[in-house]
Amino acid sequence: MALSMNGQLAWLGLVGGAIAICGAVILAADKGALGLVISAFDTLPDDVFVKLKPGLVVMQAQAGWLVLLRGLLLLPLGFAFLSIAMFSAGVIPGWQAITMLIGALLLFAPDGFEIISLSASVLVLIALVPLGLQILL
Repeated sequence: MALSMNGQLAWLGLVGGAIAICGAVILAADKGALGLVISAFDTLPDDVFVKLKPGLVVMQAQAGWLVLLRGLLLLPLGFAFLSIAMFSAGVIPGWQAITMLIGALLLFAPDGFEIISLSASVLVLIALVPLGLQILL
């Protein structure tokens, strides 16, 4: 299998990769803003924590600059573009493209469905490991 893409497929792959990278950066911001920060609140006494409720409500509503976290949808969109481009160019076989595409689609699941997100990540991993090994070897 060739590891190169030409013409329009190369551009589609580049766009898909760029979109996925933007989504990954937003994922890191999401985990930092809504994961790590909130975990620090566990150290507060209950009477102080109760006073944080208005702040937690606006964080959950993604008010202000947190609205940028909605760009997290770029991650699965980028993987979908990438899987289509790589399959069309003959870089990956059909099973890898379908596995990555299913994983990408499952990444659209909303927060609170961790088992779906985990399954999606495993499917993308299964699709990309053979490609990574092919590049390394």
